[in-house]
Amino acid sequence: MNYADLDLPVLESRVDWITCTAPHDQQGIELMFYGQVKQSQEASSGYQTTDWRFQQYQGFQSRHVRWGWGKDGAIVVMSGEEAQNSAKRLAELAAHWSRVDYCVTVLDPSEELDPPEDYWQILRSRGRRSKNDPKYRRFQELWGGSTFYTGERSAAYFGRCYDKHEESEHDYPPGTWRYEIELKRHASELAQTRAKTGEVGSAYVSGFVANEYERRGLTVPWRRSPEVMRDPGVHHRDDAERKIRWLRSSCAPSVAFAKEALGIDAVLAALNLPHVRYEEKTD
Repeated sequence: MNYADLDLPVLESRVDWITCTAPHDQQGIELMFYGQVKQSQEASSGYQTTDWRFQQYQGFQSRHVRWGWGKDGAIVVMSGEEAQNSAKRLAELAAHWSRVDYCVTVLDPSEELDPPEDYWQILRSRGRRSKNDPKYRRFQELWGGSTFYTGERSAAYFGRCYDKHEESEHDYPPGTWRYEIELKRHASELAQTRAKTGEVGSAYVSGFVANEYERRGLTVPWRRSPEVMRDPGVHHRDDAERKIRWLRSSCAPSVAFAKEALGIDAVLAALNLPHVRYEEKTD
């Protein structure tokens, strides 16, 4: 299938991840403070805050924001829409971007496309790869999602395409595919320079990601300058909602068994929940 003939709706076209650092000086303090503010804002919106450690850094994290401080200074990691929203400011505050991801998310309402399989067959039809071609890998989960990888994870440019519906635990609708290009080393440094000018909009990202796949002879199913859907119908569950879903699926059967065996008061006490024992009144 020639994906270049398709024009799928684009749900997202943006920066999806930024890892950046600054030295142990005033610049590092300002970067750390920015991360603290953003993480606190997420916490006030209902996202859980936990300790976070990465290499020699220690700090805190919420859903899309991580920050830390160590002997070399400050580190801030942004993901999701927060990465796009904070890209320009992080480019100004940080001394170095060590990683940045660009993503394009498309919706196939027919649910007929399977990019990992289609790309795999295209590449196989070419025969053995040449010495200068990147490596290609595919991951398939039985009754689950699939992912196609291009290049080495340690390379300056690393691509992946995966089933976002399955990966997001159905936050995204069926038929949603996420294309990503992960940039490191000189590529992430160039991305930081561009972000300082504010020129990292949806049109630029969609063209960049498409170009990286087409450099490998793989077409993509969207226009180079897509119209990004304003309301993709994606509901991102907060941490409390995810916990409730986990309790319902993983703990409810055990709770029901314990309730049957020992009674509701024993279950409530074990869960550290308020409970009152009602005794039958006798004359």
